[in-house]
Amino acid sequence: MIKGPHISLSKVVNLQYSWINEFVTSLRQKIDTNQKFSIGWKSELQSFVNEQRTRTFIALTVHPLSSTFLSELVKSVDFVLKGYKLEKFYDPPLFHVSLLWTLGDEKEKIEADKSLNASLNARISEFFEESYEDFVVDMITCKSGDRVFNLTLGKSHES
Repeated sequence: MIKGPHISLSKVVNLQYSWINEFVTSLRQKIDTNQKFSIGWKSELQSFVNEQRTRTFIALTVHPLSSTFLSELVKSVDFVLKGYKLEKFYDPPLFHVSLLWTLGDEKEKIEADKSLNASLNARISEFFEESYEDFVVDMITCKSGDRVFNLTLGKSHES
């Protein structure tokens, strides 16, 4: 299981300690123009492998309508990152919440295991039928070392 499931809006970057407060202030100002929104999910799981090919993840992907709002947030985050000459997010982004992971590149093996996929997708379908609710995104979290900053989004928009 994944501790602290989340949807990433940037790659992991290294900030110099002296940049942190200014970076967070810039990020807060930039994302304040973004609206809060509801997020929806695709009801089928997908497998991903990290760039280093050291871990494989099974994830729930975001519905394309919600991806539009998340893409706007990424543009805001990328704008701030550019000011610090830091790497932008993936293009195109594929927004998801990782639920499970395993070591190594096991994507082909996982995708080839039809009974595993059927079982996992059945559980996800069951979740959607029984307790599915849209989640409202009204803030983003910026984590730097052991410091966590919660940044509130601007005006409301329900998708």
